[in-house]
Amino acid sequence: MQGSPPAEDETAPLFALCALAGRVVGRRAALQHGVAEGYAAGVAALRQMRPGPALAARIPDGMAEALCIAAEAGRPAAGLDALDHHYQRTGPAQLAQQLRADGPPGSHDRACARLFSARLSLQQMPRFSAGLERLFSLVASAGLDCAPTLGAASPAKLLAACPTLGDLYATVHFGSSMPMLYGYYGDLGDLPAEDAALTAWIDARYAGPLLHELSHLHPLDPLLVPAPGNLHEALAAWLGSEALPEQMVPLAPAGPGDVGGLDALPGGPWFAAVGAWVARACGAREAIRAQAGAADLRDLLGPECAEALRLFGWLSYLDTSAPHLLADTFEAGRWWKLIDLHRARALARG
Repeated sequence: MQGSPPAEDETAPLFALCALAGRVVGRRAALQHGVAEGYAAGVAALRQMRPGPALAARIPDGMAEALCIAAEAGRPAAGLDALDHHYQRTGPAQLAQQLRADGPPGSHDRACARLFSARLSLQQMPRFSAGLERLFSLVASAGLDCAPTLGAASPAKLLAACPTLGDLYATVHFGSSMPMLYGYYGDLGDLPAEDAALTAWIDARYAGPLLHELSHLHPLDPLLVPAPGNLHEALAAWLGSEALPEQMVPLAPAGPGDVGGLDALPGGPWFAAVGAWVARACGAREAIRAQAGAADLRDLLGPECAEALRLFGWLSYLDTSAPHLLADTFEAGRWWKLIDLHRARALARG
């Protein structure tokens, strides 16, 4: 009819969605290719190498999703380049140094070699052993098979398969793409000179960090890993704190010669508090199942709450464009409030 507005192209939204899907698929492939190249380049750049775990460098699915979202969130190209360089070059190169570098006595590379080549022992590491037993028990209590979820059916079998610290770290959530946060140059300044004292030093310094990394769990269904990544990190902090509470609040020295707790996680209590609030809302059993990709947060918290949390987790990035994509749970109270308001539809809408 003359004068009628032109008919809206009903195919335009479909084509836009297909274009978005194409960009995401292409970016995920580019990210995985980039991190593999970055790790290989990091290994090739080492002046002196030692044997280490055979690593297929790969960005975990949740982080890959976050990096895809970051690319679509309007970040300037220069900033996106810096983000990609961090996750595909800087991080993998630092991981290569930790897992494969060696060097002369007194060098940082030699310190990394001694730390990450050190053999782990349940008998000689009472804190790590007790926390590991508790973590396996918590996972089993959620009705999960520990073998696929934690990498082995028991703590003893886990260390039989991963006898050194480097072997174990290479199997955890970030161990295929990013360095262990607690193995930087400044962390190794007082590494014991005697190998005989190294195991006890690791038990005092790394029981908490190792249990935290293991608490990310191996996803049974990668599509169900809690999102945004802040929540996956928060649930890892909460689960790890259930296994070893002093990784949140360090133990005070018991007396002369006792150094107290040395492995509390910086910022850990904020993350653990958010994870604990998720567990409060849906129950500890279901929170552990969600962390393992065996349950969907949309079913446990409701689709509206899960969607609100996913959107809320990106506000800090949109405000700051900071390259660290897991930082905003330091405002723990805001996460608690968002979860709690969704206990009732009227509250959530208000």
